[in-house]
Amino acid sequence: MIDIKNLKNAIQISKQLNEFISADDLELLAKDGKIPYYLITNPVTSENKYAFYFPEVDAWFQGNWLKKIEVYPNMTFLQVCVNNIKSQVPMELNCIEQLIELPYFGLHIIPGIYFLCKDGKLQYIGQARHVARRVTDHLIEGEKDFNAVFYIPCAPNRLDDLETALIDRLKPPLNKIYKSFKDPGYSKIILNKIFA
Repeated sequence: MIDIKNLKNAIQISKQLNEFISADDLELLAKDGKIPYYLITNPVTSENKYAFYFPEVDAWFQGNWLKKIEVYPNMTFLQVCVNNIKSQVPMELNCIEQLIELPYFGLHIIPGIYFLCKDGKLQYIGQARHVARRVTDHLIEGEKDFNAVFYIPCAPNRLDDLETALIDRLKPPLNKIYKSFKDPGYSKIILNKIFA
């Protein structure tokens, strides 16, 4: 039995997860019954509050959102698994050396380009200063159908150019707006480096 003193609110759990997921998103997952939680009811006001036990939440994320895959010998990635659907790295992304699959705790604050994929096929390319938060937004919005997320780090001042170059080269079906290059020279150099 869990001691009530060990239960934490969503804000505390979010901080323990290095803000990989927001407190509001944790509560939404609890409300949908997807994540382990405890409901504490105030006997006077009948107000319900969600409470969490960190080891259970952490284990849930490890078991439901993370899986290790090996793409090349001696190279292991972590992959986000939505609804426990396992997929493979899309062929278009196999040659990107810096590719990391989300969530990878500790990298969430690094800006980068992310790739939403469905059943091994690239669907969408986006950019964010906080990639894991943006991917969580996509999950909550439910407008893009994906079951795997990949990511490459990128300096904030180069996000637009790299995203545009990758969309232009890979042409994912859910990217409809193509931006113009701020620095076409950089885009050509970086694409040659990424797809060497």
